[in-house]
Amino acid sequence: MLNFLKSPLGNAAVILMMILFIGVVVVLNALDEGPDDFTEPGEAYDYKPDVYKRDIPRFKMPSAIVAVETPEQAEAPAQSVQEPPFSRPIQARQKEEHVKAAPELPLNLFTGTTPQQTELSAQYAPYGRLIPCELIITLESSSIDTPVIGLVTDDVDHAGKVIIPAGAEVHGRASEGHARDRIAATGTWNFVWRTKGELNGTELTLQGIALDREYDFNTGQWGLRDGSAGLKGYLIKTDDWNEIKLFAATFLAAATQGFKQYDNFVTDTGSTVQIAEATAGNAALDGTTAVLEKYAEQIQAAIERDGFYIRVPAGKQFYVYVTQTIDAAEGSRGNISNHDIWNQTLNQ
Repeated sequence: MLNFLKSPLGNAAVILMMILFIGVVVVLNALDEGPDDFTEPGEAYDYKPDVYKRDIPRFKMPSAIVAVETPEQAEAPAQSVQEPPFSRPIQARQKEEHVKAAPELPLNLFTGTTPQQTELSAQYAPYGRLIPCELIITLESSSIDTPVIGLVTDDVDHAGKVIIPAGAEVHGRASEGHARDRIAATGTWNFVWRTKGELNGTELTLQGIALDREYDFNTGQWGLRDGSAGLKGYLIKTDDWNEIKLFAATFLAAATQGFKQYDNFVTDTGSTVQIAEATAGNAALDGTTAVLEKYAEQIQAAIERDGFYIRVPAGKQFYVYVTQTIDAAEGSRGNISNHDIWNQTLNQ
């Protein structure tokens, strides 16, 4: 028996029997086991999932709005007109529109009142009048702060009334202009009455521009530049030798550089550069050149500053072009206006 089991045939028989035995055991275990039990002993297990029921009310469409009939409407014949249904959002918006308050007005940070427009008096002249005047002092551009003082030569009238009489003083101030032979005068002009009437000594302030006047009293004709801006004068040169001095100083400053001695220096690239020698002669020439250049600069500055100036002699005719409406009632004498002076004269 042992010899048979040791033989190859016996080994195959043993292996086959072991396979059969293992298969029988597995089948029996599968038949004995029931469904998996994950519960604790004595605990029942429900295989059905829990179902939750929620009671949610369904949305119902609103019914049509029923209007309440008044006795008069009940007696009237019925009309087969059906009102359209309204949704809740529309009704809510309509209620909000009725309840919504009116917007508040913004705060006003300005407490000033509206300026009242004053009416012109009977003594007025419109915009853009040319007031003919004549200088009584000489003007020079070297002293630009000199006041412009003149007299009105002709009456300024409008609608048959004299607004500014002849003989009234006119006071202005000169300013620097761009024209070579003119002195400009713009801005505020003060007119002072010098008459025998009740307005003698009153003052009137106006804004205007000085214009040149060329009128020939003998022929009654105006010149070509009549009405041009500024007061035309004479161009005067202070020193005729200043320009010659300037040319001489500039020439000598350049000529001294020609007497300097130089050495030729060869650079690494093969080019030749001249370098001034460090000698007493070259030092003296450099000093002389510096002095002459400084002197030339001073002469040039003097020519630009004082070399030329404009002189407008006394007796020169000019216009004051007024850039506003002239109202004689706006004038005053001290704290009393011309309008009050006229009223006092009428009362007397």
